[in-house]
Amino acid sequence: MKNSIYLLLILAFISCNKDDGAPTSNVSILDFNPKHTFTAEEVTIETTELDSTATIEVLFSGVPALGVRREDNTIVARVPSGAKTGEFVLKYNSVENVIGDITISEETDRFYGRVYGDNFDKQDYFELNIDQAELGELFVTARGYDTVYEIVYSKGSNVAYNEHYVQCGSTGCLVEHFVQNLDNGMSWKRSYCADPECSGGLYVLAVGNNFLYYSYYFFNPTTNQTESLLIALDLITMESTVLRDYNIHGSIRIARKSVHIEQDNVLVGYDKSADKFVRANLNDFTSTSFQYPDVTLTQLLASQSGKIFAILGNYTIVEISPENGEVLEEIYLSDSVINSLEYSESTGRFFWLQIEAENTILKIYNPANQLVTSIPYEQKLTGMFTDY
Repeated sequence: MKNSIYLLLILAFISCNKDDGAPTSNVSILDFNPKHTFTAEEVTIETTELDSTATIEVLFSGVPALGVRREDNTIVARVPSGAKTGEFVLKYNSVENVIGDITISEETDRFYGRVYGDNFDKQDYFELNIDQAELGELFVTARGYDTVYEIVYSKGSNVAYNEHYVQCGSTGCLVEHFVQNLDNGMSWKRSYCADPECSGGLYVLAVGNNFLYYSYYFFNPTTNQTESLLIALDLITMESTVLRDYNIHGSIRIARKSVHIEQDNVLVGYDKSADKFVRANLNDFTSTSFQYPDVTLTQLLASQSGKIFAILGNYTIVEISPENGEVLEEIYLSDSVINSLEYSESTGRFFWLQIEAENTILKIYNPANQLVTSIPYEQKLTGMFTDY
């Protein structure tokens, strides 16, 4: 009799332990898509039924998802920065349900947005927090007094450049071009007088691959001639090298805001005044131009692999030939004007700004899955660049 009672007690104890154990799943999951996703993109989880009062949390390889929301019997979650390939988990009423493994292409390029100051005479660049859709830390402030023309950033070399008025008089202005290496603190500047009686000018042609290429002309009172030079500025040492004296060897056509193709040592760009694609060879200083009917390119950018992308007519992202500017592929047609197009080296996606009246939307297009992601910012960004 005693043995029977002991046996019953043991069985009851085992049964209680089983009942108290956490279930492996407390929600019926049908599927999730996509199986391969990217930072800042959304993943959808399909279920048979969701309790409207249930607490829900989604984890990508242990990192909490962003913007989790319910849509009928589906759950939508955005992939956060730092999430990597691994286990995909749904916590439903605090119970962990392992959905499966998910592949994540992580965005490692950094993004910076340009914001004007309150008096619109200074430009500040802030790192963009893609997760929280807000400005991060101040990255660099443009030097400027009356007006800042522009500020650009050399990818991969951590160098900022900007052009601004130093002072203005009744007949013109003194303009300064300033370059600063943010790693070693070295800087360079060149000023010229834009007054009619002391004519001068500096045009930045391209920034990249540790060099800034510019043309510089000024009136030399000693020779009573206007000198014109093509110069390369080393962004590490801040030393200038004259590549060509136009007065002696003749000038060549180079489009402003060109991109440098390091493999061929050429500058390629679009000359808006002539509606022509221009390819300038820095080895033999020859220049060729090509024109296509009804083709207007508003921005060019180069990938590390040598591909050249551009905006066609303000709305279409295209790949063009680095040889002659011919449109090779129409990648994406936007329903709004594309501003500050950038290409991510880490994920192969395109980023740009959709500038509204009071705010800005960061747009991301992924050619791999043809998804478009929109991230709204309360601030009005006027420009953007990436650093890989």
